[in-house]
Amino acid sequence: QFMQVLDSYIRWYNETRIKLSLGSLSPIEYRESLEIAAYLSPSFCPHDRVVKARPASTAQANRG
Repeated sequence: QFMQVLDSYIRWYNETRIKLSLGSLSPIEYRESLEIAAYLSPSFCPHDRVVKARPASTAQANRG
């Protein structure tokens, strides 16, 4: 039972918790937003997996 609770917590922590530093997105939502941003980029290459873009909400929050 302990291992099930621990596994559940680790999955929540790594996948669904909301992080302010990610623009109030969960880590999975943030990664998904990066994939969309990468595909929309005119210089997108499917073999380049390093993406440094941030969602618009994060960029706006950092300006003010």
